Amino acid sequence: MSKAISTAVMQRRLAGLDGIDDFPTQPWGTRAFVEHGPVQFQGLDGLTVWEPCAGRRTMSRILAEYRPGRLIETDIADYGAGLDVMDFRHAEIAGGVDWVITNPPFSLSLDLWRQAMSVARVGVAFLLRVAWLEGVERYHALYGPGQVRFVVPYSERLPMVCGHLDRNATTATCYCWFVALKADPRPRPEVHVIPPVRRVLEREDDYDGWPNQYRLITKDKDGKRLPKPLIEALTDAEGNPIAARADTPQPRQTNWLDGLTPTDAATATGSEAHR
Repeated sequence: MSKAISTAVMQRRLAGLDGIDDFPTQPWGTRAFVEHGPVQFQGLDGLTVWEPCAGRRTMSRILAEYRPGRLIETDIADYGAGLDVMDFRHAEIAGGVDWVITNPPFSLSLDLWRQAMSVARVGVAFLLRVAWLEGVERYHALYGPGQVRFVVPYSERLPMVCGHLDRNATTATCYCWFVALKADPRPRPEVHVIPPVRRVLEREDDYDGWPNQYRLITKDKDGKRLPKPLIEALTDAEGNPIAARADTPQPRQTNWLDGLTPTDAATATGSEAHR
């Protein structure tokens, strides 16, 4: 008899090495939110938008399709996309912004939410797993006048894979957007479900030009911590394997799976290496 796999493990978002959390958002998921989200949010024309966890621009490049007046793209780590590196929790932009829109690391999400609410003039939109609804601290921080106005789940599953985009990925995890409107006095959020629009909004070239996989290396081959994480591509833009250089520090094989049983780790690295 095969061992039962905990759905709690299947629904975890397993972060990269040393907690660097890189789960790129599939392009259709961002388009679906902009085009089929709450009525008050449709369209970004002329607005100033900040994506503070932009990674390799998988979300922000889609936001750019909707012609914001200014799009600010930053992240706490350098993923090779040429973005400004800054810790959003302590950052400000001269003149402020209209919206903060991002898929943040779950472990820092509440701190990032508070900062986003302090710098955004109009509103905040965070993409997180549905479990963010829970928690006494989040309850007091998120709900009330001018706070979360809409909870916006997808009717289709939105898969996310650690470190790369995977068009064929599947997931047991439910994601939704938490949308705050600072000028809205109503104290309780409404649920607004995004319809099944993946077939309409997904494009053939959405996954072109992106390395299929890479890994973050934080320790050398002897286990000593590096002063700065390295990014090593495992495949090129066409998905062809890249041979590891002999002088490249190699991480321990289970760095980002520490704490999981062998069975659960095998599940996490298969089709369920998502939240």
